[in-house]
Amino acid sequence: MISKFRICEGYKLGKEINKSNYSRICLAYKDNKIFAFKYRERNAISEYTNIANLVQKEAEITHYLKSPNVVKLIDFKTNANLLIKDNKTIEIAYIILEYINGRDLLEYINYTGLFHENEARYYFSKLIKTMQIIHLKGYVHLDIKPQNIMVDEKFNLILIDFGSASKIIDSSEIVPFKEKEGTIQYLAPEIYTASKYDRIKVDIFSMGVVLFNMATGQMPFKIANQEDENYNKIMNNMYHEFWKNF
Repeated sequence: MISKFRICEGYKLGKEINKSNYSRICLAYKDNKIFAFKYRERNAISEYTNIANLVQKEAEITHYLKSPNVVKLIDFKTNANLLIKDNKTIEIAYIILEYINGRDLLEYINYTGLFHENEARYYFSKLIKTMQIIHLKGYVHLDIKPQNIMVDEKFNLILIDFGSASKIIDSSEIVPFKEKEGTIQYLAPEIYTASKYDRIKVDIFSMGVVLFNMATGQMPFKIANQEDENYNKIMNNMYHEFWKNF
């Protein structure tokens, strides 16, 4: 749990609002304004360069892709001290982002239930246009999922978390498989079966899973490979059997 005593670079850190294996996000306050403070702890000398590079990369991509539907970067630093209780400090790298007063798409679906067709069409068209801009600028997101899509207090769609994003050297680039980028329920099947894959198509597949989630309030499958019963029904054209589950 983030303590109210934590201070970094003049920011007073408050409630933790998200956590992953790699980073933490909490509210931060400075000059009577509220921000989202995302940081990674640098707890080993061997990690210093890698963590600094990852944070800098995410910050630079977020800034470059700025648009009304992309979270705004405020600041970042690759080497800072976070003051905690008893005047102890830990070394971190951090990104300051605009605070979005709203819910992520998953929370929104859980709160309101499945979207009506017009509502799903509206938000999905916003997502398509946002991703179109990102791809035209030469980048892929690689972790499209409802948790990374915010709906603010004015019901605007805002894409967040560019920690997995990457530059495309060529629009038709096929990259060697190295690791399962993204979140398992939204990963394209070629990531499991192909030695190479087109990362733009991986983004598009993930968007399709998000649309299904919006329209039904459920996931089409747990994983897009032969281990999954629902996915196999789709691949074998057993659509009637597939839709019995929804």
